[in-house]
Amino acid sequence: MTGQPGVAAVTAGPGVTDAVTAVANAQRAQSPLVLLGGQGARLLGPFGGQDRGALQDMDHVQLLRPITKWAVSVPEARRIPDYVQSAFRVATTGVPGPVFLELPLEVLMGGCRDRDLVEYPGSRSAARPCPDPRAVEQAAALLRAAERPLLVVGSQLRWTAWPEALAAFLEAAPVPTFLNGMARGWLPRAHRCHFQRVRSKALAEADLVLLVGTPPRLRLGYGEKIGPATKLVQVDLDGAEIGRNRTVDVGIVADAGAALLALRDALGPAACERAEWLRQVAEQDAAAVARTRAQAESDEEPVNPLRLCAEVNRFVDAKTIVIGDGGDFVATAAYLLDVEGPGSWMDPGPLGTLGVGPGYALAASWRGPTTA
Repeated sequence: MTGQPGVAAVTAGPGVTDAVTAVANAQRAQSPLVLLGGQGARLLGPFGGQDRGALQDMDHVQLLRPITKWAVSVPEARRIPDYVQSAFRVATTGVPGPVFLELPLEVLMGGCRDRDLVEYPGSRSAARPCPDPRAVEQAAALLRAAERPLLVVGSQLRWTAWPEALAAFLEAAPVPTFLNGMARGWLPRAHRCHFQRVRSKALAEADLVLLVGTPPRLRLGYGEKIGPATKLVQVDLDGAEIGRNRTVDVGIVADAGAALLALRDALGPAACERAEWLRQVAEQDAAAVARTRAQAESDEEPVNPLRLCAEVNRFVDAKTIVIGDGGDFVATAAYLLDVEGPGSWMDPGPLGTLGVGPGYALAASWRGPTTA
């Protein structure tokens, strides 16, 4: 909700195991999270010791390691600040994600003198990865040559240091644009380049697709929704994601906003406006909206999901945070609810973790705006 790492503290044993699904959801959603978990005493004493069958004793680190960027047990009290600093650095660097710190009982209770604490001022950098100029120029050349370019932007835009980048790119290069995940809301519904209903058709007809911060996985048919002859430019914080599931013509490892601004500058004033292509996608999108209008206005019982979403949309404004907790129903809401602004849309994400709604709503209530 804030663009900053979330923090959770849980007890050992069942506290950690109950957090596993939430951690896995954060990993797939590329959301920064620091999880602090307890642990029984590892040394012999009145509270037992490691592998002696003490209360809540289990191997948390091995359990959390496959679904975190870093999972580790803090070895001594003096290094708690050091490990906490590292946890936030790892959670926010590159592709954001969850980190797990285990804090055994004797570490928490042992104590130490303040002067013996291990910590490093300036332990985190706000710098973001910027694109290779050679890759930017190659991508710009493809954009200039394209007759039907298409832009798809995903959740990594949520973590950019340049929130103005998407609008700035489209001002210079107006192309049909589709938003998914946490990128929803970054363009107003009325923006001339913003469409929602005909992404699959547009992907099949485009001659160049620019994927920014969203990999060609399930939602894009693992890249198969993109025409086989279509050029593909992929921007991702994780270089290992570039080229997954589909051949990429140009790969750019960078912050989503930094890449969009670099592409805008490389294109120059005579960018790549394709008025006829933009008009064609706009007409297709309007036709798709018209085809569902009757359902959105229907009085049938039980209520049509499109009608329900249309009614909810009457109460959605620029201050609203919309939380989707479900599968097909969330997809329907994504078509009809006019969310606006970063953090205005939250859904179960690519892990499909149904039941996240109450937790998301709690977070949204802290930020202040109306929550639908």
